[in-house]
Amino acid sequence: MKMNERLTVKDLPFADVYREYEIRVSISGLGCVCGYIKIPAEHPWHGKVYGDVRMPGGDYVEVHGGLTFSESITTDGWPQKFTPGWWIGFDCGHYGDAPFGPSRMEPHPGGVVRTPEYAISECHCLVEQAIDAGGGDRA
Repeated sequence: MKMNERLTVKDLPFADVYREYEIRVSISGLGCVCGYIKIPAEHPWHGKVYGDVRMPGGDYVEVHGGLTFSESITTDGWPQKFTPGWWIGFDCGHYGDAPFGPSRMEPHPGGVVRTPEYAISECHCLVEQAIDAGGGDRA
């Protein structure tokens, strides 16, 4: 993705690597963007249900709306284009959010549209937290 380039619904799912962590941004059936990162096998978060993913001091991970996804992916594919491994993620379909794409969801008055760029930024923050929580010294 180039600087100042905006992603559209047609560009999703979006796949990238940030500091050696795979990231994905997709759109849900409700029209909301979602973000995911792949957790390395040696990481302390690997295999943990999203509600049990914590920072070393016991605090929850800080990401939009909190983590709402954790899954062991065993085959290539899924609509998000996951690769096999352990993935955690979040969605932007909470109260106060508005859909980015076509939606069956009733928009909240004054809801904020969370863009793919917003979700990418949140994925980067999630990766930084993963590194802080024991994910090594990834460049």
